[in-house]
Amino acid sequence: YGCHARVASAQRLERGEVDMPSGKQLLVAVFYNTKDKAPGREQRVEGVNDYLAEYDTPETVQGYARAIRLLGHEVELVHGDERIVEELEKMRQKHGRPVDIVWTTCEGYRGESREAQIPAILEMIGMPYIFGKVLCMSLTLDKAMTKRVFAFHGLPTPRFQEISSPLQKIDPTLKLPLFIKPNSEGTGMGITTKSLCRTMEDSQKHVEHLLEAYQGSVLVEEYVDGEDITCGLVGNLGPDGNTDNIHVFPLSQVDYNEMKKTVPQLVNEIPEHFYSRNIKALTLKDFRTLCPAPQPKEVEDEIKRLTVEVFRVTHCLDGCRVDFRLDHNNKPTVIEVNAIPGLSDESDLSVCAYAEHWTLDELIQEIFLSTCARYNILPHKTRDPNFPTKK
Repeated sequence: YGCHARVASAQRLERGEVDMPSGKQLLVAVFYNTKDKAPGREQRVEGVNDYLAEYDTPETVQGYARAIRLLGHEVELVHGDERIVEELEKMRQKHGRPVDIVWTTCEGYRGESREAQIPAILEMIGMPYIFGKVLCMSLTLDKAMTKRVFAFHGLPTPRFQEISSPLQKIDPTLKLPLFIKPNSEGTGMGITTKSLCRTMEDSQKHVEHLLEAYQGSVLVEEYVDGEDITCGLVGNLGPDGNTDNIHVFPLSQVDYNEMKKTVPQLVNEIPEHFYSRNIKALTLKDFRTLCPAPQPKEVEDEIKRLTVEVFRVTHCLDGCRVDFRLDHNNKPTVIEVNAIPGLSDESDLSVCAYAEHWTLDELIQEIFLSTCARYNILPHKTRDPNFPTKK
């Protein structure tokens, strides 16, 4: 799966080995949703204050633009809302030519399939864009529906139940303890020390709390008591499903033992060994991870294989990140997939890339160039399998 070779399009472009079509720059629109532009969201439950967690910061958005400009392209930033078609037309009039491609990490501000809204509009007008198509974005935001796809394809994932009403009772056949979180939120939203429930009574109470707080269905799943592992990739499957142009990064394992020393204020959360919102919000200064993860080769290989299979069955494109837990036999179980992986300097996928000495700019560029190759916007050369990981 390309673990020992680099998808080197960005470096080839910088070295002049790939020419722009007809020597022209691409005109790129960067669509974004940021915390500062998000509409207000009613705080329904006291103490729940993570409603804006999944949106980018202005600094992260500027990072996308910087990385693409370093490839020689022209970039404009556009707030991703219902006016995007109008904004694309303004760019066409300003530059005298249409936008070539859209970089979008828009999470959407409202609606059940909010991550699919911008892609749906772009599909309708025939505009190329990065990451998964409409079906992928609708599916992967819904954790329960994604787990049903995993189960259909025989991919290991904890037994679960989706609950949409406080009148609905938890399936008594689910084995305690249970792990409970919002079904359609990202970035660790709604995951706290109370997410791990050891009795049915506590589980039912926490389900009702999350239904009220996030106004969406709740995922209840059997808790897997093991290490937190994440694995990410960039690139795309070939027409016949081959993995020649996919690069899988080293595994990253959350180091809870070390964080007991670096973040004593969270010591009450760390003993449970799960990735809460408070831990996910830590900066690189305090967050501790082991990357590459200290796992046996057979475990590493299986996680990388599963990452590619998750990418395949959920129809992800250009890149993704898959989260795992190891069970008591050290067997990986798939928790969820992130079809729009975080790409700030402190995101999990970025940490995986750093382990191979990639910069954040290179990671962003590789995703962008994978999209361009997929749409045949830029000439594409098959990568050299002997091209080494950058040192």
